Parts: sequence; C-alpha cells; structure tokens
Amino acid sequence: LKKDIVLDTNPSLREKCSEVSMPLDEETCKILDDMIEYLENSQDEELSVKYDLQPGVGIAAPQIGINKRMFAVLTYDEKVDLALVEVETEVLLKPCKLGEIDTLKKGKFAIAVGSPYELEVYYNTVTVGNISGINRVINESNYFYKDIKNEYIQTTATINEGCSGGGLFNLNGELIGINTWKLVDSSTNIGGMNFAVGVDKIKELFSSYLQ
Repeated sequence: LKKDIVLDTNPSLREKCSEVSMPLDEETCKILDDMIEYLENSQDEELSVKYDLQPGVGIAAPQIGINKRMFAVLTYDEKVDLALVEVETEVLLKPCKLGEIDTLKKGKFAIAVGSPYELEVYYNTVTVGNISGINRVINESNYFYKDIKNEYIQTTATINEGCSGGGLFNLNGELIGINTWKLVDSSTNIGGMNFAVGVDKIKELFSSYLQ
C-alpha cells in the first residue's frame, strides 16, 4: 500500500467519506486486510526498514485514496486478545447488557454468536451449549511468543473458525464472554471444549482503555 499513500496536503483527505454498508462485501474486506497487513509490516523492524515504512498503529481508507468511512487499527494487549472499536453510524444501535461473572454456574445455558469461516451464508450463526467451567487457567503463548496464563469460561456452545470475537450470552441476552478459541485434538477425539474471555476481564480491560 505504500505506493497508494496520499500526502497530507492532498485535498481529497478533506472530502466527506461515503458510508460502508454491512455486511462487508468481498472488495471491502480485501481493502481492510491490506490495511492491516500494511500496519503489521510497518511494526515489523525488518520489514519497515526493507520497504521504508513509517511505523504506525492506525490507517484510514482516505489515506490510501479510498473515500470510504473505515479505518484499521493494529495494537496489541500482551495478555488478552480483545480490541475496543469505535463505530460511527447513523443507524440506531442497541448495545447489549453486560452480565456478571458471579452469576455464572456450571451447567447453565450459554449461547455463542459468530460468523464461521468468513462466509456470508453463515453470518450470525448461533450455537447453544452449557457452561462447563469458570475461570479455567490456561498456559499459552501470546502474539509476542511470551508464555502467559489466562483465565477463560469453558463452554460446550460450539465456536467454529471465524467465530472468534463473537459474543457469548446467557438466556437473559446479557454478554458473559467473548468467544476466543476451541481445543481440537483428533488423536484423542476431544470435542466440546470451547473457551471465551469472561465478562469480568472485558469490563476490566475496557475500563482501562476508556479512562
């Protein structure tokens, strides 16, 4: 994208951007993927020097000559794989209520929402299961390959590829977690082990972001 970067003096940067319709079409997804890739390369010490990229954490579509109201931000929390995104829209959005981790019990119903495999035909898929465990401590590696420990809600509500980032809800429609990953081991026939970041971690992290 470096060749497409628009100079700050370009008057196109002061033009009104067009809205982006949902769900995103294939072309828009490709643009966003390219923007994220640009940010990843700019934050890589070797690639940023090789391609003469200025390190950055965000880029807007108008900066690459695309007059659409969208942007990409790439920054990392070393422990939790969550992001806070601001959305500008003229559509009245109804935010979901946040539940309480203290009300969760093993055996209670859980509803996972997501869009598996990034295919439009599967957008907003809903799976239902139960809470299998609370505050499961998992040893894992983060984006920077550092060994860390995280706590998750374990559920039998299926989380398929592409559903990471979708919500985990209780029967009252309250958000109790963010779907993250599932355990797959074909050699031992393990199944039904899906994990979500608990709502307590979400509240803690977002509170620090919003301060």
